[in-house]
Amino acid sequence: MANYASQIPAILLAFEHLLGGQARITDKLTPSLYKRAVTNKGPGTAKALYPIIPVKDPVRHSNVVGVLMCLTGALLAWPKTRGTFAPLALNTFLTGAGIYSQRQMRIPFWLPCVNMILGGLVWWIENRA
Repeated sequence: MANYASQIPAILLAFEHLLGGQARITDKLTPSLYKRAVTNKGPGTAKALYPIIPVKDPVRHSNVVGVLMCLTGALLAWPKTRGTFAPLALNTFLTGAGIYSQRQMRIPFWLPCVNMILGGLVWWIENRA
């Protein structure tokens, strides 16, 4: 049972990345999430992160972030890659960028903070000796 419980943070974080990522790619599955992520927050995020993610168009910028989020979610969902450096680095980059851009827009940034902690916890669980 403890082994299954230790997988909960990875599954939760993978779901979060996959849900948020697909919402930044298309409005077909979750139109309300797309509206909130791309239409409402997209312009501010693109402006705040322009030098880091070199895309000025808010919709295209959201698409790029969505693909990165889906990639992170897939790496976290697959047990063989969940404890590697790639999902840790992608999660840290995405959550750090989320914290920075949401602070710049003066909107709550608690979710990227929680995801950063979850990412560290997943890596620690997978790599403890």
